[in-house]
Amino acid sequence: MKIFDHYYFYENRGLGSNSILIDASPKVIVDTGMNPRRLSKRMAVDGFHPEEIGMVVNTHSHIDHTAGNRFFRRRGAKLLTCIGEYLDLKDVCLKVISTPGHSPGSVCLYDEDNRVLISGDTILPYCVGRWDLPGGDLESLKRSVLKLSELKVDYLLPGHMYPLTNRKDILESMNAIMEMLGI
Repeated sequence: MKIFDHYYFYENRGLGSNSILIDASPKVIVDTGMNPRRLSKRMAVDGFHPEEIGMVVNTHSHIDHTAGNRFFRRRGAKLLTCIGEYLDLKDVCLKVISTPGHSPGSVCLYDEDNRVLISGDTILPYCVGRWDLPGGDLESLKRSVLKLSELKVDYLLPGHMYPLTNRKDILESMNAIMEMLGI
């Protein structure tokens, strides 16, 4: 489902994470989820095919976000594992923000020009990802949420649940999260 310009959001209602396709150069899948064949069928509805994906980026290493990586790598996509401060995709520039808390290596991707935040499991609609899993840390998560609360976001594309596509809902969600965490 097209969300905005270069961004397509594929919600997963079962096991696995949501996936985001960025129609740029190269085309990128953020979080491949648990069922890459189903994801491929949904991408095809929007005119995309797995062989067109040049890069896979994961917001963190939990299996529900990474199980489909091999499927896309076998079709030519490169897995980006070590990323710098920015990911320049020609048409889209994403700031890579370290957001530990849900897991130690969690990152969010922020498109400042278009005010799009791909939040993985750091921020979900009106809640956060679990911090009680191995490697999770509540204090780190609080710091990550505070960092993200300073961004101007009009499109929140989370790792689970549904996207938030207007500033009012995003601000309400952030306020609820900060109140829940006591920050």
